[in-house]
Amino acid sequence: MFNRRDMLKTGVALSVGSGVVSAQSEDGVAFSAGRLSGQQQSPAVETDAQGTAMVVQEGERMRFVVLVTEIQNVTQAHIHRGGEGENGPVVVWLYPDPKRMNQQLIAGRFDGVLSSGQFTAEDFVGPLEGEPLDALVTAIENGNAYVNVHTESNPEGEIRGQLSPTSDARVRFRQNIQINASNGLNVSRSSSLQIQES
Repeated sequence: MFNRRDMLKTGVALSVGSGVVSAQSEDGVAFSAGRLSGQQQSPAVETDAQGTAMVVQEGERMRFVVLVTEIQNVTQAHIHRGGEGENGPVVVWLYPDPKRMNQQLIAGRFDGVLSSGQFTAEDFVGPLEGEPLDALVTAIENGNAYVNVHTESNPEGEIRGQLSPTSDARVRFRQNIQINASNGLNVSRSSSLQIQES
């Protein structure tokens, strides 16, 4: 699903060795959803899942990456129009991707890059359909756009975060998998997500 080469094409750099994702743009504008969590859902969802999303505007296109941890049975992810605490309509599909506007189940637990790629104003749906890219930029700058990741158990959204402008955002993602075969086969894993913005 995730190709390291595709990730590098997004303009959101990924250093696989250290698990660092960063969003910067010399000629555009960077946006971050900070930490996606169930507490930001409306109403709040109790979940261990978390994530982040970063978007960089480059001329007439947006490049994006969505990273999640400890999430179960993901079905879709989008940018929605709506303020903090308010539920709004989908304006851009992020997972499976902006051109494939249908659910695609990832069965079981998922940790890592859920989706990355690019979209243009031609990929807008709902109230932004037919609008220029600046319509989304204005919504983000006014605090009226958020990223939402949906799952089978929470079809209205399990984790969410408001998008806002950032000059620099960095994410460190670490995953640890331990396998113990001394008394049967026991597999345990843990992941951590550190987000730094300025």
